[in-house]
Amino acid sequence: MTKEIKAKPQLGWLEAIAERTKYTRKDIQNFVKKYKIPQTPSIGNPKRIHLTGIVFSGKKEGVHTNDFEFKFENLGPGIWGIFSDRNGKGKSTILEVIKWLFKGRPADGLQSGVKSWIRYAGLSFKVDSMDYRIEVNQKGEEFTGGLLRAPANMELREFKTFNSEEEMATVMSDFMLDQLELGQFSSYKRGDHEFDSGSEITHGWPALAAAMFIGTSYSAIFGDTAMSGLPNRILNMYMGLPWIPTQAALKALEGQLKGAATVENFYIDRTKEDRRNRLSGIRAELEAKSKQLEALPQPQKSKQDYNKQIEEFNRAYELTNEARRRVMEAKVEFDTIDASYKADKISLQHFKEDRAANKIFKQLNPTCCPHCEQKITQAQIEKEKTDHTCAICDRTMLDGEDSEAILTELTHKAEATAKAQMAGRELCKQRQKALENSEQWMTELQQTALAYKSELDAEQKSSTTFNALKEEIARLKILEQEYAEDLPEPLVSLPLTGNESASESDIDENKILAAAIKETESRFKGLQEDLLQGVNEKMIEYCSKVGLSQYTELKLNGQPSLKITKDGGDTTFSKVSKGEQLRLKVLATIALISVAEERKLGRHPGFLIIDSPAAQEVNQEDLNNLIAGLEDLRSSLPSLQIIIASVANETLLDHVDEHHRKYAHDHEFLW
Repeated sequence: MTKEIKAKPQLGWLEAIAERTKYTRKDIQNFVKKYKIPQTPSIGNPKRIHLTGIVFSGKKEGVHTNDFEFKFENLGPGIWGIFSDRNGKGKSTILEVIKWLFKGRPADGLQSGVKSWIRYAGLSFKVDSMDYRIEVNQKGEEFTGGLLRAPANMELREFKTFNSEEEMATVMSDFMLDQLELGQFSSYKRGDHEFDSGSEITHGWPALAAAMFIGTSYSAIFGDTAMSGLPNRILNMYMGLPWIPTQAALKALEGQLKGAATVENFYIDRTKEDRRNRLSGIRAELEAKSKQLEALPQPQKSKQDYNKQIEEFNRAYELTNEARRRVMEAKVEFDTIDASYKADKISLQHFKEDRAANKIFKQLNPTCCPHCEQKITQAQIEKEKTDHTCAICDRTMLDGEDSEAILTELTHKAEATAKAQMAGRELCKQRQKALENSEQWMTELQQTALAYKSELDAEQKSSTTFNALKEEIARLKILEQEYAEDLPEPLVSLPLTGNESASESDIDENKILAAAIKETESRFKGLQEDLLQGVNEKMIEYCSKVGLSQYTELKLNGQPSLKITKDGGDTTFSKVSKGEQLRLKVLATIALISVAEERKLGRHPGFLIIDSPAAQEVNQEDLNNLIAGLEDLRSSLPSLQIIIASVANETLLDHVDEHHRKYAHDHEFLW
């Protein structure tokens, strides 16, 4: 027996809030306009959606290139399957393509590479008796498509088109939200830290569509994530409750304003205290690090000293090269002087020998040439006396009047070059000695620098902790200085939106917000409790059909959280096994659909897609109970459509008719 749904008070929503707050209707209207709060009083009437076909084709590229096509057509109410004997045969891609087309945008599970292979994709479905198909054509950067429709048994005609993925998402979102009388709703996302006031997030069709897809994550009873209050919003939306987008927007605003107020309080009340605590921590850490540094051996070597040694070595190297050049210069000069000395010495010696020989020869007083025995004439003898030239060979005689002068000149020249030679030899010795000293000095500097470098390298390897401590201490000293400075108290306030008048400063917006939430919830709470009671009763009724006969009581509330009584004890949804969680998720959705059928109230489209129910965490008995139960429930819900994608097993093959499934045997691929 269901409760009678009583009419709400005659006062309008704005008037009721004004009465609660004692503000005027205009004040409430300004508040609603300022924060863009939607008014959604309508109750949802159920429409049924059935997938009737999925087709996609294209060309696989990569190591193996081939054309492919997948078709699964003529679907309707009932249980349908997409199976393969092994993993990696294309099941996940098929589901992801269905999600992509149905939601209007690809999910993370559809790999970008695989998506790019698809040239055409089409998803056919019915909304009550009207046929629809969404089609996508893509090639490279080109992306086009459209939404087609036709009354029953008539030709499909395009009535919405798109030329980008963004436009596709908008087309599908607008269409589905309109068909199911759903609306976008807001939620509040907490900030990442205490000084972040958080933000309002708007959820649309992709978030709501998640209620039709059950994967392997069972963290939420409805949808695929428990964050931002999504399961609560999804449950209330699909129950067909009025005012849900309004309540969601108000709750999101409440979270945002509370977050901002919290941030303000943190800034004003805790900033200085936090700084003092942080400063104390910095100083304590600085003291500890300083003690650690003192306990470590001080480095004895430094890069600066090594650089100085290298500079000294370079200077010695340059001086040595200069000394070497001076030695070579002295040797070249000495060789020149030595050659002159030897030449002068030889010239003097030859002169003396020639002079002595001439004197002896002259004493012989020859009368003829000793070679040819030709007789010397009186004229030749006279010429010899006057010209001092030999009567025989006509060469200059060395016993003339100037022979002494020549001898003196040659002697002085030989003595001078001998002296220069001795000086040059001494200079070479001095410069050679200087070079040797410079080379020795350079070698010593080089050896010293190399030894110092080895010690420096070894010390640096062993002083990593020392240097790290020095750097950390320097950093802490900078922080200490910054935190020691006085921090002015920041002025944090909520940003004003719109054109606020002076009188608005007298309006307590938190009071209006609290009253609006209370009034809004009062307009659907009774209906919500009544519907949830019906859902709970249906779930208990269905439990025995899916092997959960040990469950004696289920209590699903609007959070939604599910309290369970089984085997005489109490537990919750999050604490039962994966197999039980899977069955409860499916039962909760089917119960919601069933209550909607009975009450002619609700917005769930009436189909489910279950991914990998035969996963490792779900045992065969649980799976058998679920599939058998779903088959049994079909008799009471003839419009229900369930599509299961899984690795094939005996349970699934026994319960899903061979005409209701796509099955890849052994090593075959589904597409």
